Amino acid sequence: MSMTKISFAKSAEAYLEFYKALTSGDTGFPEIPDQVARDIIEYIWKKTYVRQLFPWIRMDSDTVKWYKESGTVEVYSPASEGSTVTESKVTFGTPVTMTAKEVRAWTSITDVASEEAKIDVIAQAVRHLGKKFAECEEKNALVGAGDGSNAYNLFKGLSKLTSADGAQVVNKDKASISLDDVDKALSYFEDQGYGGDGLVMFINPHAAYYLRKSLSDKGLDTLSSRVITSGELPTIYGIKIVETSFLARYDYGDGTMVSDVVICNPSLAAVGGDRRTIMIERDRDIKAGLTIIAASERFAWQILRADAVYILQKVLSQ
Repeated sequence: MSMTKISFAKSAEAYLEFYKALTSGDTGFPEIPDQVARDIIEYIWKKTYVRQLFPWIRMDSDTVKWYKESGTVEVYSPASEGSTVTESKVTFGTPVTMTAKEVRAWTSITDVASEEAKIDVIAQAVRHLGKKFAECEEKNALVGAGDGSNAYNLFKGLSKLTSADGAQVVNKDKASISLDDVDKALSYFEDQGYGGDGLVMFINPHAAYYLRKSLSDKGLDTLSSRVITSGELPTIYGIKIVETSFLARYDYGDGTMVSDVVICNPSLAAVGGDRRTIMIERDRDIKAGLTIIAASERFAWQILRADAVYILQKVLSQ
């Protein structure tokens, strides 16, 4: 976590106090310090592309209504001085209801850490909890089944959309992805009026290999030349490329490994939200000398416009 010296000092002090509170025998357990909660949430933001690329709102309650734009203003040229024109304005369609759901994660810390190590123990707990929450949110957004079977299937993910939902779905039938596929997707979005520089592609690293090969065959190396120093995502025709193993490979049926690729306009496709609060509970394992920390957060994910999602299914990924 990159922090200035001042913010690190504040975190270090809060971490030390929190460690002492966690491992004390006091029956009254204090609330999680604001600095510790903020660091966990900040870590989630840094590790989750979904939060960085999609609209993400702060929810003041577990249920929030989100209004989708269904109309916009029009440009006109008066036929003559004083002539009337048809009124045009931004309009909104039927609101979409977002409902936050709770997810929990736990870790444990040693009760016998040295004074110098206590800050590191809490810092590691912050990273571990933040990482698991980030993974949970990203999996829900990309591949969640929406059936509530477990924490990773609370909401319907982008890759689970179908043609019946309104998404554009192309079956690659275990063919590799190529630059032509990106071209076709871009044409689709431009035809829908959803084009521009805001598009993003989520792709399995094994499938991305063939996209890099297609670029190389055409004398291009955009995807291969990552901008490591600035941390920017590689782009093709303005489409940001995110390689993620969460779009997991699966067997086509004959031993060939394939995966799905999702291209979308994130500002239109979906919205996420969370309560911006982290709850902490504790338990003691005296015999093992460990304090168990259970943390929970509440977040939501909602598909807005399925037609702003383009899915390439069964793409060669081996």
